[in-house]
Amino acid sequence: GDSLQDADTLSAADVGCAIGQYGDDVAKGNADIIILKNNFGSIVTALKESRGFYSNIRKIVYYLCSCNFAELLLMLLGIIIFKNPVLVAAQFLLINLLTDSAPAVSLSLEKAENSVMNDNSFRVQSRILNIKSLTSLLLQSIFIALTSLTAYIIGNGVSAVTASTMAFATLGISQILHCYNNKFEDTLFNKKLFSNKFMNNAVVATLFSVIFLVFTPFGFVFGLTMLKAKQFLICLLLSLLIIPFSELLKFLQKKM
Repeated sequence: GDSLQDADTLSAADVGCAIGQYGDDVAKGNADIIILKNNFGSIVTALKESRGFYSNIRKIVYYLCSCNFAELLLMLLGIIIFKNPVLVAAQFLLINLLTDSAPAVSLSLEKAENSVMNDNSFRVQSRILNIKSLTSLLLQSIFIALTSLTAYIIGNGVSAVTASTMAFATLGISQILHCYNNKFEDTLFNKKLFSNKFMNNAVVATLFSVIFLVFTPFGFVFGLTMLKAKQFLICLLLSLLIIPFSELLKFLQKKM
């Protein structure tokens, strides 16, 4: 609206838009958004950006919850099956420090996807996580926990410390790579996979940290040991499985 008569309508609307260049001051005072250049195309741009911000918040929450639920499940499974936790508290805290910092922050720097304007899930009272996303989140958490537990079982044939180190490496790398799964609502296999430079740098830095810990004596400080190349390759292959598993879940969600 742009006139005095539109003031009540602008005030009652969910989002009232007033013309800034020639609009009445009363209309501007009751509006939520003032279009300064009288270009309605700017509303579309603003909506796309705001939906992009909301989508990024949803991605961060999804990523952090799936990673932390995986750690919780891994701890519970270790206690139930082996009567001992798979990882000690210091190792869990170290993984959280690596995965909950730079990779999570990098998701907030994602640009709004082109498909965000076609998403009908944006509502005033919509939830960040719905039934479908919660189900997918839990399945991914279970999968990460199971792959880490598999690495622990394989390493347990050598020694307890080797088992913990392999579980640490698998859990850490899985969570680091998992941020790419959360980069897009759709499939991650597209031309913009590596468009976020901050994410790429964060992934490289955190992966280097994990590799440094499991291949050097510095890991002894956190109760780890040095892995052999074959053992690390097993951890890497188990960690990579989260990517096709997440893609499968996205595909099934589309069909539902």
